[in-house]
Order: sequence, then C-alpha cells, then structure tokens
Amino acid sequence: MKYSRYLVWANCALFAAFGLGFTFFPGLLSSIVAGSEPTSPSAVIDMRATYGGMALGLAFLFWLCTKDKQAVYIGVRGVLGLMVLLALSRLFGIIVDGSANSFMYLLLGAEVLMAVLAAIAVKLEIGGAFN
Repeated sequence: MKYSRYLVWANCALFAAFGLGFTFFPGLLSSIVAGSEPTSPSAVIDMRATYGGMALGLAFLFWLCTKDKQAVYIGVRGVLGLMVLLALSRLFGIIVDGSANSFMYLLLGAEVLMAVLAAIAVKLEIGGAFN
C-alpha cells in the first residue's frame, strides 16, 4: 500500500505544481510547453482555468485519495486512467497534427512512465502484495 500511496502523492504534487504554474504564469509555461503564448485575455483566462484550475482540482482529488486504504485503491486507479488517457490523447495529437516540439515527447514519455508505475501498483495490489 505504501507504493500506491507514494505514487498518488507524487501525482498530487506534480499536478499541484503544474496547476499553480499555469494559474500564476500561464504565458511563460505555455511558451515552454507549447512554444507560444496565448494572444488574447480570454485565452489567458481559459488557460488559467483549464490548465491551472483543473490541475489543482486533480491535485486536491489525489490528496483526498491518500487518506485511507480504500481511497488509495481508487486514487491509484485514477492515476492509471488519467495517464493512459493523457498519453493516448497526446499521441493522437502528435499523429494527426504533427510537428510536435520535444516537450510534447517528454510529456508523453512521463505519462507513459506514470501509467506503467500505476499499472504495477494495481498489479501488486491484486496479487496481494499490499493486503
């Protein structure tokens, strides 16, 4: 159970950092991640809300999932689902849209790695290693 809890905590921290970054520095982070900054106030506002607020919401949810054994069970599966869907959506974008910058591949690799780590946690739990 410790491995799963640490994995959920790690995702809590990563999404909190990502969310705070995009809430307070959307232009800078957009430039780093996507290679350009939003060009209108509404685009910046939406970036703060979508990338910042949603990531902070996920961080909060993952934090709640560290509170007890059943919540960790749910949290690690949430991490697995989220990372698989992020990776598949990013891969779809790379295939359809092309010309991805190197940061897109770095994020894709991180998402796949986190999905694998979450899958290992789920497998260990099913196998009884954490019971």
